[in-house]
Amino acid sequence: MQHFIASVFQKHRDRTILVVLVLLSLLLHFLPQPVRLDFARGVLNGLFVPVERWTNFVGDYAAMSEQNRRLKRLVASLTLERERLLQFRDERERLRRLAAFKEDQFYRLVPAEVIGQNLDRLQSVLVIDKGEADSLRTRMPVFTYQGLVGRLMAVFPRSAWVQLITSSNHPVSCIDKRSRVVGVLEWRRSNLFALTNVSAVEDVVVGDTLLTSGFGGVVPK
Repeated sequence: MQHFIASVFQKHRDRTILVVLVLLSLLLHFLPQPVRLDFARGVLNGLFVPVERWTNFVGDYAAMSEQNRRLKRLVASLTLERERLLQFRDERERLRRLAAFKEDQFYRLVPAEVIGQNLDRLQSVLVIDKGEADSLRTRMPVFTYQGLVGRLMAVFPRSAWVQLITSSNHPVSCIDKRSRVVGVLEWRRSNLFALTNVSAVEDVVVGDTLLTSGFGGVVPK
C-alpha cells in the first residue's frame, strides 16, 4: 500500500502539492485570526531558521578562515623576526668575545603561580608556589610578560614571598628606552611612581618606556 501511494505521489507530484497548498489555504481562510498567525509563524520559523543557521555558519567559517590566514602570516613574520634576533645575538656575543668582554648571562625562567597575597600601606607581597626545591633564592627578580613585578624577599622549601615594586622600599634602577637617561624608579602611592635622580634638563617625557638598567646585578637588563 505504501509503495502504491509513493508511486502515485511521484507520478502526480506537482498536482498533489498544488492540491495540498489549496487545501491549506482554504483551511487557513476559515481559521480564527490568532490561529492563522500562529500557524504562519510556525511555517516561517521552520523555513527561515535553517536558512539563518546556515548563513551564520558560512559567515563564521569565512571569519575563521580569515583569522587563520592572519595568524599564519603573523607566525611566519614572528619566525623570521626570531631568526634575525638570534643572528644578532650570536653576532653580538662574537664581538664581545673578540673584545674580551664578559659573556652575557642567560637566565633560566621558572614559571610560578600566585597562591596568596598580603597588601598593606608600606609593602605589597605575593606568595608563589615555588621555592628552594625549584632553585629559587632570595633577591631573585620576578617578571611577567608585561615586565618587572618585584623580587624574592623570602624563600621557603615549597613557596616564596615576592616583594612587589609597589612597595616603599623597593627602588629599581631604570633607563629611558628612547633617550637612554638613567634614573631610579620609586613607588609613591597607589599606581603612581616617580623617576628620581634625574635632573630637570634630562630628556625624559611622558609616555617614555622605562627598561631595567641591569645596574647593581640584581635585576637583569
